[in-house]
Amino acid sequence: MNRKYNLFPSGFVQYTFSMFLDYPDPIIFQLGDPRVKSIELNKSEKEDCYDPKWNLVINFNEVESIEEVDSTGSEIIDPLISLLSFTLKIKINNIQKTGHGLTPKPGEGAQCHMIGPSPSLNATGKVGGRKLNSYEIRNIKSDLLNNYSFNKNTLIELFSYSLKNEDPVVRFMLLYLILYEIFGKQIKIDNFIMSIDPETEQSKSPHNNKLETIYSKLRNEITHRVSTSPEEIRNKIIQYLPKFNEITHNAIVQFET
Repeated sequence: MNRKYNLFPSGFVQYTFSMFLDYPDPIIFQLGDPRVKSIELNKSEKEDCYDPKWNLVINFNEVESIEEVDSTGSEIIDPLISLLSFTLKIKINNIQKTGHGLTPKPGEGAQCHMIGPSPSLNATGKVGGRKLNSYEIRNIKSDLLNNYSFNKNTLIELFSYSLKNEDPVVRFMLLYLILYEIFGKQIKIDNFIMSIDPETEQSKSPHNNKLETIYSKLRNEITHRVSTSPEEIRNKIIQYLPKFNEITHNAIVQFET
């Protein structure tokens, strides 16, 4: 049978995940994909600023079956979550499909949808979610419409992965790896860092007596120098990591998206 005569008017798939952001209203945006009608992002417990659980619903245009809904959702969700994490600069965990369904064809009965159990979230203490602002909402809608690609951006995925890593040294090295992938040489990395933040701490390299940024110094101490204790390196990395996160994010925005 010709596909166009065997289509359901629409379908959806729902995912649930955790991120510590707080926003009371649904956020509806588009993707640059003709299969997708809209994306809806909403907090599960709107009145609880401590609850990190969010829902993401992908609404499709005409589809042939629930299997098509599931397979297309599986194709979309990973790069979508990576780009969302990158745009908001926040880690997203516990991603789980929790529902799917079809709009019935004219004259047919309702198509059931299944909602699975929400992922269990293990949290210690009460951590309030940071409030999303209007600028971030605009960025979500703009970035996901203009930059979403099914040819996954490796650097965006790596940045998103780094946010999930709890070890500051590992996270720092992943961020430096991103800069090395973009620039290829330490001198170019340091030049970019100084162009973004001219007040960045610099010191002379014991290798060639040339100036290097604190970020390159810390990276070199980790990889091949032994002049600084591991505890001191770790403490310095913790101190500079938030700024380095911003610098790396800026580099990807400027050169890769």
